[in-house]
Formats: sequence, structure tokens, C-alpha cells
Amino acid sequence: MKKFLVGLVAAVVVIAAGVFVFVKPSAGPEKMAKATATEQQKAPALPITFYADGKQTDLSKLIGKKPIYLNFWATWCPPCVKEMPFMDELYPKYKDQLEFIVVSVDSKKSDLDAFIKKTGYQLPIYTTDNDAAGKAFGIQGIPTSILIAPNGKIAKVHVGSMSKAEMEAFFKEGAALK
Repeated sequence: MKKFLVGLVAAVVVIAAGVFVFVKPSAGPEKMAKATATEQQKAPALPITFYADGKQTDLSKLIGKKPIYLNFWATWCPPCVKEMPFMDELYPKYKDQLEFIVVSVDSKKSDLDAFIKKTGYQLPIYTTDNDAAGKAFGIQGIPTSILIAPNGKIAKVHVGSMSKAEMEAFFKEGAALK
């Protein structure tokens, strides 16, 4: 009986250690907050569609005129929805200084249609494939906000929702990019 209990305890310890190794995050929060879209790298190409008129383009074609505020979000993401009112409120103040590219990764167009109809946000909404966005920018979670300098390089990445004050500071930093 003792051998059985010792063997059982040893098996539980080995299983628990194995689960810890495979489940624990490979990077601390400070690394995750950077995602894998590394600052100072050239922003990758990403096909996007403008929600208002259905015209398709590529993110790379929008780079160059002014700094870009790029935000990935979804209607099913509570932190994303929480920060949207701040973004919509600050948009008129910063739209001449930053190119806003607010990209929904929703898989159902009907969800996005209902959300936009309900909220009436004036933000320039784009859509893209969730997998394509994840692969292009190494997105580990949404919302993810990215500042892209006019030279096409990623200047800053923020994973997670922001308060209005944090978002405004992020926008000011982006507007200062040359």
C-alpha cells in the first residue's frame, strides 16, 4: 500500500510539473505587452477592407503621409468594447494628426453591423481576417494598438485596453512621430 501511495504522489508531482511547463507563459507581462510586432521593424503588409464602402486595400498603401494609429479589436471582446468610446471621443481631436485604422477581426459581418448601428461611432472601421492579422503582427491578444511612423516602422505597441488618459497619451506620442 505504501508503494502505491508513493507511486501515486510521484505521478501527481510529475504530471503537475509537466502541466506547469506547458501552460506557464513563456514571457512575462512586459514582453507580452510588446507582442511580437517589434518596435522599429517595418510594419508588415496586411489586406484590409474599409467597412463603410467595402473597398479593399493594403495597410502598406496607407503608410507615409502621417503617423498611423492602428487598433485591432472585436465586438465580442469586452476590453475592446470598453475602450471604444474613448477612441471615438478623441478621434475628432487627433484625426488630422494621425491616420486612424481601427480594424475589426470579427468573423461575422452581422456582429459588426449590429455593433456599428447600435453605437454610431464615427471611427474609420476596417475589417481583416483574424488569422492574417495575428500572423502579420504577432498579435497575442486584443485590443492591440500600434503606432506606425510615416517611414513605415512600428514605433510603439500596446496590448490591452487603455483608459481615456492612457489613450490620449498614446495618441500624443503618435502625433509627435516624424
